[in-house]
Order: sequence, then C-alpha cells, then structure tokens
Amino acid sequence: TNSTTQVFVWIYKNALIYSDVFNGGNNAGIAGDNTTLPRAIYLKGIVNGNVYGGCNRGGTMAETFVYCLEGAKVLGNVYGSGFGDTTSVTGDTYVNISSALDDGSLSNPLTTISGNVYGGGAAAPVNGNTVVELTQATAQNVFGGGEGETALVGQATNVTLTEASISNDIYGGGDAAPVTKTTTVTASKTKAQNVYGGGRG
Repeated sequence: TNSTTQVFVWIYKNALIYSDVFNGGNNAGIAGDNTTLPRAIYLKGIVNGNVYGGCNRGGTMAETFVYCLEGAKVLGNVYGSGFGDTTSVTGDTYVNISSALDDGSLSNPLTTISGNVYGGGAAAPVNGNTVVELTQATAQNVFGGGEGETALVGQATNVTLTEASISNDIYGGGDAAPVTKTTTVTASKTKAQNVYGGGRG
C-alpha cells in the first residue's frame, strides 16, 4: 500500500542511526508528486548503514530527495532510489551532499560518505532522471546511475561535483546498472582518480 501523507525524515547532528534510513516505507511507498505531497531526507547526523531515498522491499515513490548536509556522516552508501528490485521511483531522484553552511563557511568536519553515492537505487529502478550534486564533500565513488543490474535509470543522469574529494572514481552511468538516455558529468575543482561518462559494469 502507499502512504497518503507528507513524509520528512530529519536526522539531526546529535543523532546516531545504527542501521539504514529510508524516505519511503518498508513495504509502502508515498503517493503523489513532491508538489502535492512533499517528501525528503535531511541528514546532518551519523548513519552507520546506508541512506535510501526510496523504499526498502516494496512500494513506489513518485520523486525522491536526499540531502546530506553540514557535516553529516554516512558509513555506508547513499542512494537516490530504494533497496529491493520490487520497489521503484516512477519519476526523478535528487541527491545533494554538501558541507557548505548558510554563511558561506564550511562545516567541521566535512560531510563524508564513507561508501559510494548513487543517483539510482541498490536494486530499485528509476523511471525518470537522476541528479547527483556534491559540494565540498567526500565519497569513495560517485555514480549517476544505480548499483545492481536491475537498478535501471529510464531517462538521463546528471552528476555535478564542486570542490569535492573522491577517493576513487566518478561515473555518469551506473555500477552494474544501465542508463537509457544521456549521462552528464561536470567536475570543478574536484579530486578523483578517474572520470567516466559511462558506467563501471
């Protein structure tokens, strides 16, 4: 079943989550688009597991928004979509990871993703577009697409990095997941080993 209420997940700086964070439900999605039914994750604390913009095992989301801000720390991966291959995002996903503060300074420590960042899902597909933005933040690898083979992106991906520090590589496509249309990568004052317009798999 799908929820019919607004869903915001706030993880404040003094919060520690031992496992995963989902914007959607375990087996339930969120009906409607973001205009009529706003939904987003706002993370400023610590997550020992993964962060998912979508659902866990079932349910659909029309759009997803994930914000990791102001010194947030994720020990696992960040996904724009969900975990399982029976859940999906029917529209677009948006992932924003930033250390910038409102006054123009940087958080101390910087926003850090110890794992990878994906515009798509672990196994969950995205029917629309994905947008991934990293500003003055760190991660292992960055993918515009999804992780597993079923985590298809049905439209385009757009990856933008500004003064980011990536330990390994940047991909416009997915890990093992395909992207149907165009991929775009824009990097400014960013450190990484390699940049690929396509995927890794």
